Amino acid sequence: LQTVWFCCSVLVFAAGSGASLTPTYQWKDDKTGEAVTCEKCPPGTHMKRHCGRDRRTECAPCPGLHYTEFWNYIDECRYCNVFCTENEFEKRKCSPTHNRLCECRAGFYRRYEFCIRHSVCPAGEGVVANGTAHEDVQCQTCPIGSYSSTPSGTEPCRPHRWCPPGQIAIPGDDKHDTFCSSCKKYGSEEIAKSVEAKRLCDREVMEYVAQQHLSEKKLKRLMTVAKKRTRENATEQEEGTLLSLLDSISKNEHGRDFIEEILFILKKAKLANLEKKVKRWFMER
Repeated sequence: LQTVWFCCSVLVFAAGSGASLTPTYQWKDDKTGEAVTCEKCPPGTHMKRHCGRDRRTECAPCPGLHYTEFWNYIDECRYCNVFCTENEFEKRKCSPTHNRLCECRAGFYRRYEFCIRHSVCPAGEGVVANGTAHEDVQCQTCPIGSYSSTPSGTEPCRPHRWCPPGQIAIPGDDKHDTFCSSCKKYGSEEIAKSVEAKRLCDREVMEYVAQQHLSEKKLKRLMTVAKKRTRENATEQEEGTLLSLLDSISKNEHGRDFIEEILFILKKAKLANLEKKVKRWFMER
């Protein structure tokens, strides 16, 4: 009867005060063996001594690096046993009421308890959903009229540009932007009469070839041939980007026009498709 009365009195008090009920658990009095209803200890504490017929539950605060997250009647608080790895940061510190919480740092996402680096969309694909701490980057093939020229884990596909009046628009694709050319075509009367016009065309051919997205194998072949041509015309070996090599070749022509030298290099590098494009847009248009 006393146990029933205890429960009912708690209910009546809670209802009258508007307070929420303190969670309870069933126990036996140490001395009498009588069943009693004990109050649980709140988060951040643990049970130091069970309640009895004439006393309430005794609770004690959690020591450092220990916690309890829920109402409880455990003898000891739990140890903060979560430790952040090199690809994580501490989002929430260990506290009396929570374990340490780690989250993947920028550029990584959680998968199967590990933080994995976000995917990189290849050239020709763009990011349609940025990666988060819990989701990988989502890539999508660039639709017609847009492109992505370099691998990226953050950049979307970009629209092809429009060329201003008076320039030739060399169409782009999913990996290349539209190339706007002011060159009047090799072999034209204007280029024959103007050194500046020829230099303009030479520069545009260099930039057009250098911006092409080639596989690693094809680029290596092209760079090898270009370096060989510079060594044949320079007192010391040239190094650097493809554009810088082509620029060096343009200043040391082999007794032929630069466009002919470029076509020779592309043929030697076995880049027939690119060779056709250069002829199509700079010699035959």
